[in-house]
Parts: sequence; structure tokens; C-alpha cells
Amino acid sequence: MTNYHLALFLERFNEKGDTTNLLLKVENVSKRSSLDQFYEILSSFYNGKCFYCGSVIKKNNAHVDHFIPWSFVQTDQLWNLVIACSTCNLSKSDKLAKELFLNTVIDRNEKLLSIQELRKREDMQVYNSKKLKDLYHYSVENGFTEFWVPKKIII
Repeated sequence: MTNYHLALFLERFNEKGDTTNLLLKVENVSKRSSLDQFYEILSSFYNGKCFYCGSVIKKNNAHVDHFIPWSFVQTDQLWNLVIACSTCNLSKSDKLAKELFLNTVIDRNEKLLSIQELRKREDMQVYNSKKLKDLYHYSVENGFTEFWVPKKIII
């Protein structure tokens, strides 16, 4: 629906006036892809534990989760991804994790940037902590007001 409204908006500025073509382009940009490529990098930072609740998770029960929901960011960037157990990932769904998790993601990203090969990644070159904080707060201003926390946190 968001893409449809975007296409209608852009149609006003599109001299060809072809909404169908425009919608196809918008849909292709926003298609989700597999996050498997991020699993190996991220799993080494969590020692087999869920980012949110801290429970031990096995590889077949681990999910790569968008910290700021994909429906808002619509891109797969390492700095916005965490490892979550299936319980946390499925219950979080399209919600924004409480702000207390934001600093943990920022600290983790600083560790990622301390690794030479990861710092060279294109998605990490565009990262900075202010941008992540701003994006988090901007998502709240734009309707992501249902905050999520895991039912149980293991310390």
C-alpha cells in the first residue's frame, strides 16, 4: 500500500504517466532478500545467544532480525541486523525494540567497525551512531510507536 501511494505521488512528476511501470520499479527495489549472508558475521558477536533475551540458541533456531523494522528501512545493512531466537524475532515482528536496546546495537557496531575487513564493507562505510539514533527516533515520529521487549530476559 505504501508503494502504491508513493507511485501515485511520483506519477504527478512522471511525464510518461505510467503508474504500472513505476509500481514495478518500486516493488523491485523493496523486495526482501535472504539474510543468510549476515548470519556468520553476526553469530560471532553473540556467542550463540539471542541479542534481545540472551537465551542460548542453536543455528537452526536463530534468525537474523532487522533492529529497526525492515518495513521502515527496507534495506539489509549489517549495522541494523542482529541475531535473535525465533521466539523474540516472531513476537517482535514489525515492532520497534525498546530504546534500551539501541545503545547495545551502537556498541556492537563500534566493535564491528574495529575489524578492518568489516569496516571496508559498503554498508558499514555509510554507518554512524548518530545516523542510527536519528533513524530510530525518526521511525518513532513516523508511526512505529508500539515498542517491543522480550517476555523474559536471561542475564
